[in-house]
Amino acid sequence: MTHQNSGGHYEISGAQHRPAAATAAAGHGISTGTLSSSCITMAVFFGTGDLGDVGRHVVEAALAVPASVLGEIRVFSKSLETLSESNWSCGCQRQHGMFTPMASQTELQQRRRLVLHNIDISRESVTSHLVGVDVIISCLGNRTPFHSDYLAKVGTANILQSMAALNINHILMLSSVGISEDWPPLEWAVEEGKRLQGHFRTICWMQYQDLSAAEILLNELRQRKPGMRSLVVRAVLLNETDNPTGHWYVQQQKNVDHPNCRLAKMDCACFLVQEAIQPTIVDRAIVLGGVPPPADQHLNRMNRTDEEEEEDHDEDDDDE
Repeated sequence: MTHQNSGGHYEISGAQHRPAAATAAAGHGISTGTLSSSCITMAVFFGTGDLGDVGRHVVEAALAVPASVLGEIRVFSKSLETLSESNWSCGCQRQHGMFTPMASQTELQQRRRLVLHNIDISRESVTSHLVGVDVIISCLGNRTPFHSDYLAKVGTANILQSMAALNINHILMLSSVGISEDWPPLEWAVEEGKRLQGHFRTICWMQYQDLSAAEILLNELRQRKPGMRSLVVRAVLLNETDNPTGHWYVQQQKNVDHPNCRLAKMDCACFLVQEAIQPTIVDRAIVLGGVPPPADQHLNRMNRTDEEEEEDHDEDDDDE
């Protein structure tokens, strides 16, 4: 099943029909839909590297959501100054920079919702800063070679400890393809997959272990805390040259269907914000990528049909 939202990239569209359980999804824009509450408070954590770049885009995408839907946005990072940089290592084809003198009145009004916390999450507790938060988006960790910003494990432990203390029940965590049961990464793209495997086994071994440990911590808390909603988003390649399309694709099943192995950082951010506001996928780890080309979409449908037929045949055998 695919699902399409209307609206431009990180624009806000009107009420949308959402499936009860999203599997493969081609998304477009941020749909606010019909919400259970009138206004929520969000916390965003980001570090450096490619996942941190997505975190910066999450902040921008969140600001595009009306204040009547998403109120206060609390941002946590020891790299807050990067929000003022014009280059966010992305393919957005425009200048970023949130606190420039050229900001419009509308932008300045939107940014009044931001509460910035210049904090080293590896050393400082965040519990007191998360009081009243409804949902958390964590973009800690990285996949950048020779990069020593290993914040995924220690930062996630800090966040989860605060969630348990404050009874916060909703978190989305950005991670990577190839973690845990998703190994090997990018199984449908031989060249890119082997290159990423090589990185994870050598120059990005520490980054891989850091992200793996963060996912384990989240799974452990979810098992101990009934009623908690979580989503682990394992992103495909997040390159600096990929332009946002306003679309994304959620893999249904490993080795059955697949997304494009590249995804724009803004599109990844928009997906995270949309799922934070109006969750359709919970208590799962998913692979998120770009929408595959038409030929691959047809192959995905054929593979899923074959898989469903095999499952039906197995059920018939069991009945006999």
